Amino acid sequence: MKIRIDPARCDGYANCVIEADEVFEIDDESGQASVRRTGVPAELAEAVRRAEASCPAQAILVED
Repeated sequence: MKIRIDPARCDGYANCVIEADEVFEIDDESGQASVRRTGVPAELAEAVRRAEASCPAQAILVED
């Protein structure tokens, strides 16, 4: 699973962190989300999909 955050779209709502704090974090300086880990274990895939769906800015891009 490959995850990217589109910085042009991210408004720092932090819904992704709420859904999957093991995978996403909010940068203190920019206020935008970033991906914490490069490899996402299978047990976190559902949480990542929830994060993607919950992003109001549609800034999370997930590829299987």
